[in-house]
Amino acid sequence: MIVTASNETQARAYESQLKVRQDIGLLGSIRNVMVVPDPGGKRIGSGGSTLYCLIEVLNRQLDPNSSNDEIESLFERVRPFIFGAKLLGGGGGFMLVICKSVQDARSVQEMLEANPPNERAKFFDFDISNEGLTVTVC
Repeated sequence: MIVTASNETQARAYESQLKVRQDIGLLGSIRNVMVVPDPGGKRIGSGGSTLYCLIEVLNRQLDPNSSNDEIESLFERVRPFIFGAKLLGGGGGFMLVICKSVQDARSVQEMLEANPPNERAKFFDFDISNEGLTVTVC
């Protein structure tokens, strides 16, 4: 069962109520329950929420071991500033985040540089080409 919530506070309340109902047997044969809040506490509508839920389910189903408490804690810290994030691997862990604005990107970087999630954490700047694929022969 997947339940959508408009923000983190509502999600925690739903999780609490669903756990009580699951514990007393009111959810029948439902084995897995997931509550997914709209990103950043901003209502994104039923269509946006559905797409966001699908992304969350795919991330968890394709590799349920791809996350841990440290990563989830990091996501919680940056969630108000981002549209989304994706774990990419990158040889020891790599997370790509898409911030809502330039100021949000600065806020995330300042927050994480002041209080990094671990000693290995660092930032990589990149640009996206407006020209498409370019091949350079050396």
